[in-house]
Amino acid sequence: MDGFKSGFFLNLYQNTRNALKSDELQTFSGLNNNIERMKFVHNVSMIEKKLNLKRHDREQTHRTNNDEIYFYKDLNCALEMKKIGNKFFQNQQWNEALNFYNKSYIMIPSDSQKDVAILFANRSAVLYHLENYDAALKEIERAIACSYPKEMMYKLKERKARCFLAKKDLKEALKAFKEDIQALDDAIIPVDNKLKLERDAQIMIKMIEKNLAIEEKMSSKIKAKEQTNKNDENLNKDNNEERFVSNSLGFDYSEEEGRYAIAAQDIKLGTYLVQEKPHASSLLQNYSQTHCQFCFKRINVPIACSNCADVIYCSENCRDNSWKTFHRFECGIIQHLWSSGASITCQMALRAISQKPLNYFVNLREELIELKSNIDYSKIDTLSNDDYRRIFVLVTHEKERTFEDVFHRMMMANFLLHCLKMCDYFEDDETEENFFYIGSLIYHNLQVMQYNAHEISELQYKGKNDTGSSVFIGGGIYPTVAFFNHSCDPGIVRYYTGNTMMVRAIKHIPKGSIVAENYGPIFTQTPKDERQSQLLKQYHFKCMCVPCMQNWPTFKDMEDTFLRFRCDGKNKTCPSVIQVPLDVNEFMIKCTECGEFTNIMKGLKSVQDTDMLFKTATRLHESGDTKNALSKYLECLQILLQSLVPPFRSFHLTQQGIKRCIMEFGNKVYL
Repeated sequence: MDGFKSGFFLNLYQNTRNALKSDELQTFSGLNNNIERMKFVHNVSMIEKKLNLKRHDREQTHRTNNDEIYFYKDLNCALEMKKIGNKFFQNQQWNEALNFYNKSYIMIPSDSQKDVAILFANRSAVLYHLENYDAALKEIERAIACSYPKEMMYKLKERKARCFLAKKDLKEALKAFKEDIQALDDAIIPVDNKLKLERDAQIMIKMIEKNLAIEEKMSSKIKAKEQTNKNDENLNKDNNEERFVSNSLGFDYSEEEGRYAIAAQDIKLGTYLVQEKPHASSLLQNYSQTHCQFCFKRINVPIACSNCADVIYCSENCRDNSWKTFHRFECGIIQHLWSSGASITCQMALRAISQKPLNYFVNLREELIELKSNIDYSKIDTLSNDDYRRIFVLVTHEKERTFEDVFHRMMMANFLLHCLKMCDYFEDDETEENFFYIGSLIYHNLQVMQYNAHEISELQYKGKNDTGSSVFIGGGIYPTVAFFNHSCDPGIVRYYTGNTMMVRAIKHIPKGSIVAENYGPIFTQTPKDERQSQLLKQYHFKCMCVPCMQNWPTFKDMEDTFLRFRCDGKNKTCPSVIQVPLDVNEFMIKCTECGEFTNIMKGLKSVQDTDMLFKTATRLHESGDTKNALSKYLECLQILLQSLVPPFRSFHLTQQGIKRCIMEFGNKVYL
């Protein structure tokens, strides 16, 4: 996720770096704070003059640049898109019609409200035919709010009534049909047509009134609403908190481990541990026209930015929240970021600044200086997720960085700083002090994102029998989960609903043990030497997790001829593992550590019992019953862990089934 792609920035960096003289290199190397480094890079790069940065004009046609298509607000092009949508609608090709109506709407300038209203109405018609009645009703409301023409209003009112009828909401349907009759007074249509529409509406009104009367007589009791199912996978739907952390989770600090998560009490398999919204997040360009820029939900009926065609939203609420925070400064410049080749971590480093006003950071300056040498985590933990201090304290490995790494990131920070300046982030503040101070924070953010950001994924299925693949759609920085240390055998699984991260335990974690996630290499797939080399190079630590210390075999190297039994002696405290061949004839095995005997009959029986349970779970999962499949997989793993100790094939196959099920509660799409 980190790094710099090909783009104009790479050429700018290389030209600037190659032009540096030996005395300039020595000067930069001797600088000891980021503000001074930022000033140096600003002077030698002259990014502002070389790039001639400016916001894109809002009234341009779409163009193709380096095989990437950019869209702009353009009325003529938008109306052409609408015509194509109309043709698909006439041919009852509903999805194609909706696709072109969406494109047309995104490109319509904000001052063409009548055209916007008509497109909302057109989308409502398509959605009605697609039997998505709730979405159709929202589009009708939007069309009315945009001053849909009075002479055509009767069409919307009738469609509204039909939607409520389909939803079996007779009271609302009755209201809508009455509104339809009133709207016909303004309709500019032949008298005969108007009379026919009025008669049809009156017939529907009488029929609904009759049905409502029958319902009232037959209904002597009102059915109680069913209690909302609060399974872990559904908690996020009703929980709008920015962060939830289970009481079973705690955090500690040591010089060797840094800040890390621990089990404050025994954590059971499947426990829901964390729900966290990102401090900052950014979508990949490829998903800017399919996903909400604010919450990352995939969208069929987008809400557009009023000023640009670069981003879309799932609702007016997300659009307004986006504008209040980062998009008012990104609107009109986001294409510069894309064409520059800046990675997603670079965009997040910028967004961590742009979502807060300048004064916010100016007021924090002295405290941030103090945090560099003295971090009070008890205070940090109480801060809200949108507080910049929560990400400022995350690890940067600044001392381990090479000259080239520092200069490269300083150049990128300087480019992002000029993007902020171009979009009036500094407003009337023209002081160099604040300008370069913000630049130093962007550089700090680039370092933080490199080691702490997470890839946000979506499960994508291609075809009915496809098992699905996890696809990277964007990135986010999550202050709580960023403190989780690595293990090649992680204790948790992460998934996403939009850009909200959900964390659940995939093993039993005893009280006091580290609760670890995975930074990339898994022991079942990657050999120890390769894992440790990758982690040392990318994250600057030598992994000392159990699979590394005990050199666990990869999945393909696990032997089927042995089982690993937990010592079950009288005192129950021996940590020894008893390895037994499958063809053993004895059932009482003596532990070489404590001398006690373990009856392996129980373990052998558990293997037999879980074999059928695993097959049942797999069958349920393949049939689409993810909830019950997960329950069976969890039951299967619990039984195995009573007698056996990983690593062994059955354990990791079952654990993989649990991971797949849990992932399906998050972002997913059938393409």
